[in-house]
Amino acid sequence: MKRILIVVLLALLVHLSARSQGIMITDTVEAVSLKNNLIGESTRQSIAVYLPLSYQLFGEKHYPVIYFLPEYGETPACYIKGYFNGFFLEKSMNELTLSSKIAEMIVVIVNGYNRLEGSFFHNSPVTGNWEDFVVKDVVKHIDSLYRTLPQKESRAIIGLSMGGYGAFELAMSHPNMFSVCVAQNAFLARPGDMTKTPMFRDPQQIRRTYHLIDYLGQFSVEEAHRRYLDTIASIGRKGDWMMMMGLAYASAFAPNASIRAPYIDYPYFITEDDALILNPDILKRYEEGIGSFDAKVKKHSRQLKKLHGIGIVYGKSDLFRWIPAGNERLDSLLTARRIKHKTWVNDGGHGEQLRQQMEEAVLPFISELLDFNMGNAIHRTVKAGTQTPSQR
Repeated sequence: MKRILIVVLLALLVHLSARSQGIMITDTVEAVSLKNNLIGESTRQSIAVYLPLSYQLFGEKHYPVIYFLPEYGETPACYIKGYFNGFFLEKSMNELTLSSKIAEMIVVIVNGYNRLEGSFFHNSPVTGNWEDFVVKDVVKHIDSLYRTLPQKESRAIIGLSMGGYGAFELAMSHPNMFSVCVAQNAFLARPGDMTKTPMFRDPQQIRRTYHLIDYLGQFSVEEAHRRYLDTIASIGRKGDWMMMMGLAYASAFAPNASIRAPYIDYPYFITEDDALILNPDILKRYEEGIGSFDAKVKKHSRQLKKLHGIGIVYGKSDLFRWIPAGNERLDSLLTARRIKHKTWVNDGGHGEQLRQQMEEAVLPFISELLDFNMGNAIHRTVKAGTQTPSQR
């Protein structure tokens, strides 16, 4: 009987190994950090979790975790169903682990999509505290339910475009949470380039946003709120992403919860003779998001030097010309302050080489730098007086 059981077990292992397939599952996180937001965003948020093959075979093994933050307008489904230029995260992970180009890791695709189609992973009273959602709600959920190595040395955070901005911002602000960061085609602007972004480069776009604010201003607080939610739903159905992104960005970086919908301070107004007038003080608030990395790198140099690895990836042919310029600027800032990092520049556009970037550069880079030692994790959790990781 024992011999038969051994043969059956070996046959099962050979079968599973031949498949060499990790699995991608969907999960739901209780997003307490998003409570009391003004646009009615749900406090139950979906995520996608990739579990490597051996996770299913060996119930005692624990793994490092990569947190992936999507770009503006994309949900986790885009990266597990091939909607984004045919990129399947699960397929890439399986192929890389089978060929031993990377070690086995858990990957979590974190949702950043909201009613405005993008949170910028930033805390805001209007859209909710999305930074806290990532570093508190999601990480806690993953460490409590999956067999992770719950230590910063075993966590990486990466992202694309909006998510690339978010990944760098969160890694810089929380160096005790993550040890590796890679920003891909990150939504960054050089100082003074904010007016080159889709929010402000087109005068007609500025006028449309101003007129929406002016229109809502004629109603009561309650009626303006209702009409605003109806309006953004209509904008979404029309696929007017430039208008929506402008509202999303403003809600993240220039929110004003004390005024009526759309709950933002806007840097332009229109005079009676139809002239556009810029308020530089309000524009500065917008720049403090993606356009203030000179100041941020200077302020957080010590925190950035605590990271074990920083990566920057961007394409020279990005349709949004201010993005490669912003990424090049970040590269030079890190170099000037002697902050170790690696930069990959390709000839592609805005994320169109995502699969190639992930397989040839990003994932191998992360696999080399993360800590796979369970002993370190146990030592840290016991020393902190907490329980060891879940055996799920």
